[in-house]
Amino acid sequence: MSIRNTLCLFAALTLAGGTLLAADNDPFAGTWNLNVQKSTYSGTPKPKELTLTVTDQDNNRLLALNGTEADGSPIKAEITEPMNGGPIEMTGALPNHAWDSATLKVISPTAHEMIYSKDGKQVGIRHITLSRDHQTMTARFTGTDSQGKKITQNDVWHKQ
Repeated sequence: MSIRNTLCLFAALTLAGGTLLAADNDPFAGTWNLNVQKSTYSGTPKPKELTLTVTDQDNNRLLALNGTEADGSPIKAEITEPMNGGPIEMTGALPNHAWDSATLKVISPTAHEMIYSKDGKQVGIRHITLSRDHQTMTARFTGTDSQGKKITQNDVWHKQ
């Protein structure tokens, strides 16, 4: 093997190892519970309870959302988001049906945005940040519901 091929292989393994290490140290990974009392909602009711489980798989972050809406109906959704940003895949009973697609924008290792669209038009944005100790996550959503009415959500999550 030539020196050039050896260096290319080493560089590829280093990058792959760095990606794996980054995934292993993902500060978003874990189980999060919504603090309903500290969260504020306008234009939409608060859920009764909500749990978010975040795991890493390859270059994706898998999110499982389980809980109960204010009216007692279930919230159960699975979301796959690319850790480096891009289109998000969603399945299940989502808490807001006003959008049909979302894209993740990574701002830093502890901050990102989810941009929500309906029929190709942006209808909302969620700014998500972690506290310095990675034990509290805040998610601020502004957008519209399925009838076009403005809604805001300021979620406070605690890591378990």
